[in-house]
Amino acid sequence: MKKLTLLLCFLLTIISFGQDTIASDSTYFNPDFDVKPMAVTDHNNNIFLFFLRNGDGPTVVLKYDKDYNLLVKKIITRKNYGYSKIRGYGLDEANKIHLYFTNSTSKNLLIQSLDENGDSSETKITLDIEGEKIIDGFTINNIFHLLAYTKGTSEINRYSFNGANYEKTIYNLFKNELCNNAENSVCNLKHLFNKREIQFISDEVPATISQTENKLKIYPTTDKIQITSDYSVGTTQLITLSLSDNTFELSSYPYPNGYNNFKIKTRIKSNSFLYKDFIFQILASKKQCILFIKSLSNNTVLKTYSFTEEENINFKNSEIYQDNGSFSVNTKVLTDSKKFLNLLSKGSIAITVEEKGNNILMVFGGVTAERSSSMPMMGMPIMNFPIGNFGSFNLFMNAFFTVENSMTTYTRSLLNKDTFEQEKGFAGINIFELIHVYKTQDVKLKKVIRENIFKNNGDYIYGYYNPESSKYTLLRF
Repeated sequence: MKKLTLLLCFLLTIISFGQDTIASDSTYFNPDFDVKPMAVTDHNNNIFLFFLRNGDGPTVVLKYDKDYNLLVKKIITRKNYGYSKIRGYGLDEANKIHLYFTNSTSKNLLIQSLDENGDSSETKITLDIEGEKIIDGFTINNIFHLLAYTKGTSEINRYSFNGANYEKTIYNLFKNELCNNAENSVCNLKHLFNKREIQFISDEVPATISQTENKLKIYPTTDKIQITSDYSVGTTQLITLSLSDNTFELSSYPYPNGYNNFKIKTRIKSNSFLYKDFIFQILASKKQCILFIKSLSNNTVLKTYSFTEEENINFKNSEIYQDNGSFSVNTKVLTDSKKFLNLLSKGSIAITVEEKGNNILMVFGGVTAERSSSMPMMGMPIMNFPIGNFGSFNLFMNAFFTVENSMTTYTRSLLNKDTFEQEKGFAGINIFELIHVYKTQDVKLKKVIRENIFKNNGDYIYGYYNPESSKYTLLRF
């Protein structure tokens, strides 16, 4: 507990010099309504903050210029009712923002378009998706994409939108030899996507252990979509979909010999994480843990780390934490590997990687439980929230709330990003943990609502509404 107290003091010192208030403006939010926050930066570097109420309720819009001066503050409504699921957003060349909503059938789409003044218009279209099931939507390079699969086939379909116009791209996975095996989970799309444990990962947003515990991850990038499945212990399957045409690749990354030599082959758990051109894989049982770093291009093992219940983890750069909400008063420091592995065996395991200058921060551990929360978590269905790699609820806010509301056990390693050898020094923590520690400084911040996190010009911006002062505040970290 003494080590943890010293760490908290160190973090509070860092935070006191590492954030500043950039905006604080009077507005009003009804505290009784649950809303989904989303941030979009337009072509003129203006920032639109949307607070979308559940169901058919009104949306609060705040528009700031690049210096965070409030330009527009208004409430907009949707004239067409029944379109309660926000799927994502797009930004066209005319600098119009388009918000995409679906109704209960998911084939009728409502597009709410906003100009620079925040004035809105609506367009309804019907998608030709008979026999298809929507996976989810995401935004890349300001273009909104909707992913679906055709039931009873191995076809993944991508709908790419420009305002109300769209193009459909079909990826027929059955053409790959891996799909000749009907049991292959990566080709059995109904089995794959009905798990309802999908996590979108973006290099814009630091991933958390409480997110990456999910076995199915989707990594949208500027030119492709990568989908990984870790449902089969001992291998990671990868689907790569091109965004420029209908080409795709299916790959399999089996665990190397270390898996065959595992001390206990029962109740082994596995997971993975993609980082640039590499895949990080983790295997764990009650007795042992092995981590592999491999090349995606040729499946070559570049580095292996391991420990058993009798051994110290000699490649970690932090204590082993048992955490009930990031760095909360209930956080414990574990003293040995046996307790760590025992906790991992009771929950799900995960690994994350984040670039830190010339190094990478590798965090590995697992989720032992989830605390009750009114906010959605990534282990729950994600179909109600927008996905986008530039400031959206799903990627930023769910990361934050899973940090605050998950009981996790983990440790950190600082590795050279070229050689993957361990480096010395403080491993650091991510932005969501920093914000959580910041909130512990002021009891008033425990009562704030309408929180939002987004990234702008390399800075992380944290926003919150204080019902007592009726002000919305933006802080730069």
